[in-house]
Amino acid sequence: MQKNSRIYNVVILALLATFGIQSCSMPDLIVPEKNAPKEYRAYKGDSVEIRWNYLNADRVYIDGYDGMYNTSDYIRVYADKSKDIVIRAYQGNVDSLIERRSIIVGQETDEIAGTNDATETPAEELQNVAPTPSVTEPENISSPQRGPLREEVFYGEVRTGQSEYFRGVKRDGGFNPTTLRVTRVTPEATVNGYKLYMRALLLDEHGNFVAREPDNTNYHFNLDYGYNDKKVSHVTDKVYELVSDDGRGCDYTFLVDNSLAATENDKIMQAVREFAGRLSQQDRMSLAGFNSGTEKMFDMMSPEYAISELRSLSMPKSRGLNALYKVAYKSAKDAKSTHNEQAIVIVTHYNDNASIIYSANDLIKIANQKQIPVYIVAVGDALKTYFLNYICNRTGGKFYHIFSDETDKINDILAEIAFGIKNYYLIEFPNITARESVADQLRGTLKLNVSNTQLADAVDIFPQPIAEYFQYQALSLFDFRSIELLPEYRALLDSFAVVLLDNPQYNVALIGHTSDEGSPEYMFALSLDRANAVKDYLIAAGVPAKQITVKSFGYRKPLYFGMMMEPWQERMNRRVEVRWLEPDRFPMEIAVETADTETEAGKLEQTWQKRGYKAFYERIIEAGEAKYQIKLWGYRSREDAERDIQTIEAKYKGIHCEIE
Repeated sequence: MQKNSRIYNVVILALLATFGIQSCSMPDLIVPEKNAPKEYRAYKGDSVEIRWNYLNADRVYIDGYDGMYNTSDYIRVYADKSKDIVIRAYQGNVDSLIERRSIIVGQETDEIAGTNDATETPAEELQNVAPTPSVTEPENISSPQRGPLREEVFYGEVRTGQSEYFRGVKRDGGFNPTTLRVTRVTPEATVNGYKLYMRALLLDEHGNFVAREPDNTNYHFNLDYGYNDKKVSHVTDKVYELVSDDGRGCDYTFLVDNSLAATENDKIMQAVREFAGRLSQQDRMSLAGFNSGTEKMFDMMSPEYAISELRSLSMPKSRGLNALYKVAYKSAKDAKSTHNEQAIVIVTHYNDNASIIYSANDLIKIANQKQIPVYIVAVGDALKTYFLNYICNRTGGKFYHIFSDETDKINDILAEIAFGIKNYYLIEFPNITARESVADQLRGTLKLNVSNTQLADAVDIFPQPIAEYFQYQALSLFDFRSIELLPEYRALLDSFAVVLLDNPQYNVALIGHTSDEGSPEYMFALSLDRANAVKDYLIAAGVPAKQITVKSFGYRKPLYFGMMMEPWQERMNRRVEVRWLEPDRFPMEIAVETADTETEAGKLEQTWQKRGYKAFYERIIEAGEAKYQIKLWGYRSREDAERDIQTIEAKYKGIHCEIE
């Protein structure tokens, strides 16, 4: 909005006052700080601090600088030449105010001119610095800060504390990185194997990105990993430092888990608000909450509009199941091609348990087709991370895992995601052999020696798609001792009924479960009634009964067990799962051993994997005590499973197997 729009607002106010019109009220217009200096005198090489304080504004932008500023704030500008700094204050979509501050630069031996001979500098010549939020009223400063600008800054924010995530940019002052952070891994197939491209950040101890010195051009990165009990090492000096300056922004699709497990969404929403304030004017973002469906909060829009929306938004009450794969798949599929880059950022508290017909590989396929990296921030310890890491790795995103008491880290994680999309070291490993490229997963370490110190970061590489295992997918949860289908699950059941109607060749098993709700006999009957309630709903929707079988486990396989469970965990135990009885979905499993502790179960799981089987473990309850059952999966039919049982029981004495 230009100055004439402000004049227009003032005229309208005057007319309203003249004619005594009181039917609507106009907001107060933006008021700049009185007596704020318009000129700053400095010698070449000084840094000048420019402060402002606007009443009734809600955001500030500086021409040529990325990010949004607070209405009471400051920047420091390097005085390399005389220049004008253009400050734009906004109040929603109602009012705007433009101020111009002039920096007048003279030589160290000359007297600084008394008049403003400043010439406006192109935006790209301004140093990209932004503000620290002011905690006191800004002073009326007109004198420069002496000496050259040598600070560790992130949008003008001085960082002195320790940080494991990106927090800023170090413009100069020596090449002294202390952390190597891999932000993207991209395999590219070749005739003899594949090339591997990695994006990485080099950070100092405060989390500031460190650009390499001009004379330090020969970096040697080592990549070490193992596969099939073999150790492999690669070395490369193909390293390129890339800082985005093409004027493009990024379209961020934010998806925030709103299922029952989501407990910290107020803090997450605050982090999203702060993230929006860091975006450049070329960026855009959208926001949606998700459970078994999507609750869209706003469509793709510029940061200033997003900030205005976010001011009054809060995440709806947590409820229902988590359909991460389905929601992210549809978000990628619906993404419109623009000049901007695109990224999907997901914050989740739980694994997918309600996408039903969508898989991680479906999401990966569409994201790669649209060239959209997927970034996932997993919060809490109620989830398993393997497939979440797999999605990020295969799409060129990055996976982050923090615990529920670490939500303060989300601000830094989101800043690292945004920065790493546009700024990074690109590392190329050109000669990965075909033998290595057929491995499901390569786990290794990227290393760089700097000043007699070795920096390293763990990397996971998935050259090929991997087979997926769904430990469970649920259709409905239930209240205590109830078989009533709750309204929030009817949409999921309706869509599931459509899938079965459209695919009469599909057969499914509905498996009922309970929390600790009574005697074993009562809970077995209750879980069977729950499975039948879902079956009856599907049949009423037109699904033939022959496509559906039911099964009951009572309280034998709770997802959560113990005395200190949260209410949402109790509810997750009261569920009806679906299992697809289709060969391509590997419906058959073999129970092989039972462990007394989860630690022992984890070791047994690894043992069976080393023997060449696909293995996992799940909790079971026997005589009121928790046990852990090791199961093998990947069997298309009962016949396939029975053949492996004969081999296992003959080779490993004392093991008795059962098919489930």
